Amino acid sequence: MIAKPATGPSAAATLTAEQAARELGISRRTLYAYVSRGLLASVPDPANVRTRRYPAAAVRRMAALRDARRDPALGARTAARGALAWGEPVLDSAITLLSPDRFHYRGHDALALAEQAADPRPAPRGGHFERVAELLLCGNLPGVTRITADDEIVSRVLASAGALTAADALPPVRAAVTLLPLLGAQDRAEAELRPAAVVAAGRRMLALVCALACGEGAEDRAGQRPGSIAARLAACWAAGPPGEVAAFTGLFDCALVLLADHELNTSAFAARVVASAGASPYTAVAAGLAAVEGASHGGETARVTQALADAESAAALADAGPIDADAAREAVRAHVARRVRAADRIPGFGHRLYPDGDPRARLLLRLARTRLAATARAAQVLGVADAFAAAVHERTGRHPTVDYALAALCRAAGAPAHAPLTLFALGRTAGLVAHVIEQYGLGRMLRPRGQYVGPPPLVSKPR
Repeated sequence: MIAKPATGPSAAATLTAEQAARELGISRRTLYAYVSRGLLASVPDPANVRTRRYPAAAVRRMAALRDARRDPALGARTAARGALAWGEPVLDSAITLLSPDRFHYRGHDALALAEQAADPRPAPRGGHFERVAELLLCGNLPGVTRITADDEIVSRVLASAGALTAADALPPVRAAVTLLPLLGAQDRAEAELRPAAVVAAGRRMLALVCALACGEGAEDRAGQRPGSIAARLAACWAAGPPGEVAAFTGLFDCALVLLADHELNTSAFAARVVASAGASPYTAVAAGLAAVEGASHGGETARVTQALADAESAAALADAGPIDADAAREAVRAHVARRVRAADRIPGFGHRLYPDGDPRARLLLRLARTRLAATARAAQVLGVADAFAAAVHERTGRHPTVDYALAALCRAAGAPAHAPLTLFALGRTAGLVAHVIEQYGLGRMLRPRGQYVGPPPLVSKPR
């Protein structure tokens, strides 16, 4: 017998949308905006799956914070206490707008741009991700020439780092964190922080990270190969006939577009803090990528990959032979049930900004199913991933995140173990450069205050 999913807090502990909006003195539309920005949590309504409820304690804390702001001294202390922990935004930004089910890059619908990227028709010169990178860096959406790695400085750094980037050495993201400051040291314009100079540095950084992702050294540079960044990734990661590689090219391009930025997340904030101190763009982006690598950020993809591998084994897909779809689904459901009973955290599910499901994951998984339906091995892998996601949702009510979709896509491609994180970091590099440019334009240092909670100062006793 399948256990029913937990229904969350009781109705007495939660408020309807109308009640919560009334407590806060705001419209329901503003309430939904608070939820999409992570300022307020919501939970499923056990009586109506189409509606959400709002924890009463959280609503009243927010109301108290609003009241405290009417007293400037009290308000400043109260606001500062929670602002950096999924609290209110601390910076104005013109890069990415998040809403409950969509997000926009400088006014352009990011999901629409990503879906265009997966279109099997020929991509614009340089690929869709390159166009979106230019949108984030320069503010317009052109048809651009491909980003290449035949830049003299990139070539020199790659040549000097052969042992560092060799197989079984550092994975690409760790290598990028290590090499970006070296790339900056080779750039005579490193200390030039005007937008045009940082845009040039950003293109160079993208070229370096792409070369590392593809395992290309100076003697086999990415810029000497035709095609987009996504095409080079597919050529390196997805073995198969041309049609299959072309499908993965579009899907990787789509993933890169979806990952290019996500507002003021941990990695963007890390990059902006370093940039606010006047550090070079190379150092600031390296700081952002170091955060991306963290286990609670892009590094979550490693745990998702292992979870999917375990599910595939449970579904008897490990031997790559034909499987019975119904039997596989039942095996995966039993596997998930065991993990839930053991209170084992299942990675890749539940995004605080998207209580009704991460739109990036939803789009990428849908396009992968469509584009790879004729590829037997990929279709089986995605079938197990879908069964796993359905079983987790049945047990927990949670939806897949983009980390889950990345891991599923890369396993379908037969890509290296580092591929999901590398894809995440490569896409996010564009957004990090955009945040660095914006932060330089603000011209002020980010320096939050600490709320001291340690022991009181020691008082010396008179002798």
